[in-house]
Amino acid sequence: MTNNYSSLSTSDLEEIYSVTKANYGAIDGQLLEEINRRGGEAAFLAEVEKDRKLKKEKARIASEVALLMKGQTDPHFAKTMITSNLLSEQELSTLIDSVARRQAAHQFNTKIDTSTLLGAALGVLIGSVLGAIITFFQVYLLGSFFYISLVIVYLVSWLTLRLITRKDAGNVIVLIAAVLATIAGPVVALGFLLK
Repeated sequence: MTNNYSSLSTSDLEEIYSVTKANYGAIDGQLLEEINRRGGEAAFLAEVEKDRKLKKEKARIASEVALLMKGQTDPHFAKTMITSNLLSEQELSTLIDSVARRQAAHQFNTKIDTSTLLGAALGVLIGSVLGAIITFFQVYLLGSFFYISLVIVYLVSWLTLRLITRKDAGNVIVLIAAVLATIAGPVVALGFLLK
């Protein structure tokens, strides 16, 4: 007979343990067997507490890196300022590098500069033309306008803007431009068809 709990992570097992303990006051059966296999209840709870502390420490470090990296791309300064009692130097360095890369990508994505504005304007123009073509052919071939096609027009507009600006909808200018192109394309096509 196989133990249903043997493949679970410590975190998953801890969740089941907590719910079972809260609802029934005690644990037994396969759950108790798996906890005993992992060293007993005391060792299991110690491992759970260690995991909690490690997650909290990583969240603290990520928060500090994000604060120290404002406007910067080099994680060297953050590495000199942040220490940890729970992570090794290598683990700390790897975590800081990972958070720094995400932070730099986020800063690039949300930055509004001249190239973003020009790319968004070009993207609105191209997205509107593509949206108008999609809407025109839909009405011309099918004889009516389906609002669901706005999703397709939005995706085409957004992909066009993404290719041009290299930024996604996390950038407010790209988001507004995608919405404008989604509205403008079908309006132009429907205006042309209604004449």
